[in-house]
Amino acid sequence: MSAPSVGDAAPPSHGRLVASIVLLAVALVAAPLFVVAAWVNTEITNTDRYVQAITPLADDPQVQQYVAGELAAAFTDNVDVASLLQQDLPAPLQAVSGTLANAVDSFVEAAANRFTASPAFKSLWVDANRAAHRTISRVLTGDLDLAQLQDGQLTINLGDAVRALQQRLVDDGFAIAGRIDLSGVDREVVLADGERVADIEQARNIVGLLHDLVWILGILALVTAVGSVVVAPAKAAALKRLGVGLALVVVVVAVAIAVTRRGFLSATGGTVPTPVIASFFDALVQSMRFALRLVFILGLLMAILVSIVNLPSYAARLARPTQIGVAVIGVGALIASDNPTWGYVLAIVAAVLATLVILEGARRRGLPGGSRGQPTLNPVT
Repeated sequence: MSAPSVGDAAPPSHGRLVASIVLLAVALVAAPLFVVAAWVNTEITNTDRYVQAITPLADDPQVQQYVAGELAAAFTDNVDVASLLQQDLPAPLQAVSGTLANAVDSFVEAAANRFTASPAFKSLWVDANRAAHRTISRVLTGDLDLAQLQDGQLTINLGDAVRALQQRLVDDGFAIAGRIDLSGVDREVVLADGERVADIEQARNIVGLLHDLVWILGILALVTAVGSVVVAPAKAAALKRLGVGLALVVVVVAVAIAVTRRGFLSATGGTVPTPVIASFFDALVQSMRFALRLVFILGLLMAILVSIVNLPSYAARLARPTQIGVAVIGVGALIASDNPTWGYVLAIVAAVLATLVILEGARRRGLPGGSRGQPTLNPVT
């Protein structure tokens, strides 16, 4: 048999393999971008979800300590404690008003720490972040010019917390604190200044673009992933490639998130302690990290299940244990989510049921007398 000439067309199976790999590459790019875009739409631009993510920070000791220091400083910066004491102290004690003022400062700091550990602070924290969300969302998605930031800074206003601290001091017996008018006093917690935000301008623009393309990316990821399997000459091999590829690309995205985290921390310019900003960032991306971990597990699970289904002993010995394992993993996915939405629950249940149906179909086809006498999926060639 003579060798094919240069002008001969490539075998059909080769062309289908190339098309499958090209579609797979597109899917592996679109899928993680869709996860990030969905996170932007459900976490960053949605006020309720944003507040839900940030609320637990009110129980973070490092956040409580930092905010307590800010509130105490806001009070002492606007109140001349020594002058107030001089007005009330008898003449023989006037000379020690400065010493007493220092003691009062310590008293204020202790009261501030007790206040930030109370339920009242959590309520004010939620209100402050809800009020700041629109600005934070527009900054993170690149929809707000840096010149439009108040004083060139991205902040959270805790003025109401300052006045709540004032009332707490009065309730604790420091009646003098009630004489001061703090109604116009604000305390801005600076998340980042304009110069630092400018350092992540490119990341802000990318986030904004993903926000606009979320549905396009979702459809593209789904269509190309399915297409990479449908056009492939060996379906089992294509499913394995898809599963392993999704797992690997999640690792790449996880590294990208770590790099972004470092950039976000540096964007504070030292205005806020690094552990506090780290907690803020981690709270925001917690749901995205969970989604990526889910994709990673599903990708590996897909590759493993395809390998198991194509084993000769699957129908006779491995089918039932495999189905039980899938059900257990599904229950674990539901339990692992702290605040599962109905959409999440339905998606997990649907995925588990669909997988169980496919596994059962493969088992029946592999039994003696089955429609094909072998698993549904083609063996890897």
